[in-house]
Amino acid sequence: MKPKLLTLGLFLLFTSFSFIQNSNAQCAGPTVSFDDETLFPTNSVTADGTNTMSALEVGTPADIWDATIGAPGMDGIDDVQFSWQAFTYTSPGNTNGLGNFTINGTGGSNDFGASGGNNDAGGGYIVLTIDYLNGFSSTATGFNLPWTSNNGSCECYEYSFGFVTMAQDASGNPITGLNTTAAVTTQIEMYTYSSQYNAGGTLGPSGAMTGAFTPIGDFSLASTTGIFTNNADDQTANNVDNTSTGDVNSGSGPNNGGSSGPITGLGATDEITQVVYIYGVNNASGPVVGGQTGVSTTPGGSLQPGTACPPVPPCGYTFDVATEEVCGEFTIDITNIVGQGDADPVSTAAYDVIINSVTVLTGVTGISQLAIAGTPAFVADGSTTYSVVLQLSSDATCMSDPLDITAPAGTSPNVPTFIPNNPTTGN
Repeated sequence: MKPKLLTLGLFLLFTSFSFIQNSNAQCAGPTVSFDDETLFPTNSVTADGTNTMSALEVGTPADIWDATIGAPGMDGIDDVQFSWQAFTYTSPGNTNGLGNFTINGTGGSNDFGASGGNNDAGGGYIVLTIDYLNGFSSTATGFNLPWTSNNGSCECYEYSFGFVTMAQDASGNPITGLNTTAAVTTQIEMYTYSSQYNAGGTLGPSGAMTGAFTPIGDFSLASTTGIFTNNADDQTANNVDNTSTGDVNSGSGPNNGGSSGPITGLGATDEITQVVYIYGVNNASGPVVGGQTGVSTTPGGSLQPGTACPPVPPCGYTFDVATEEVCGEFTIDITNIVGQGDADPVSTAAYDVIINSVTVLTGVTGISQLAIAGTPAFVADGSTTYSVVLQLSSDATCMSDPLDITAPAGTSPNVPTFIPNNPTTGN
């Protein structure tokens, strides 16, 4: 797995990117801002009265995070990918059918849009899936996804909401009990728009025409874990009964623009690996007045550039060790030293070298430490184990895992042998 140190937000095929250290108060490390427009699939998606399900369109994977330096950039490994699909359905309780109702995702001036007339009793939605790839992830607390005009001025019921479908804890163990796309979309098609003829009504169960319905984001999500705190899923404001025509006036809802906010039920160290964002429109009116079964509307909404916050790697070190034997003794070379977390970079963050629990170097810097000798000298006996640890000088809790080596089998010093003179002969 790619040891990504990041976060989520929508992302970028990056033509440009930004690097912000601790810009998000809920992100422990650097964040990456992504441009959603560059990540949408090239092909748009459309569903209507004839084709109620579009093809699944998959975008080009994007490399937005350089794991080698823990910052926005490219390291040759893809990190994120968008895919989307459009669906339509006939609103329960209405017999006219979809008619000319259409919903689409284009990624243009409006990322999403729909259209329908007074006799088009349809509903539709776009499922946008955001996948993190190759070990890249975003902390749940650092993720942010904004939108505009997702509950805007229209006679319809326009909404959007988001939820996490795949996540893991800091150890990489999958988090269970999250919502699934299939379960949520099945629920969406069981509900119908209840017009503002009924004070406070929003999206309610089929046939239920009383007011103060719970928004779909609450109605249809079986799990309370992994849901955006904020959603464009409140009743349309200012829509009022027009009993003479059976029409509904246009108005914008209170969450027309906003951002995802905290993710429910996930901890500060939990990591998001897949998010689903649904944009939906229901064109059915409500109680039929004057023969009208739909409302005339052409809403459109968009996402905005988001922010991802990759998890910060634990503080520590990686390195290589070699020995050099001379005349029965040896020295130790430590090379390719790389710091993580507060230990990075090793060119300025001083560290100590500890061998068999004895500190042999203090407050050193650099990517290598060569010819380290012991006091007393390290004996090349071919059997003794030596444990090497690097520790941040300013923080004894920040250290490497021990790297154990065995003493080399050395050669004995070359001492010449002299044969004593024969005391009898003198030779």
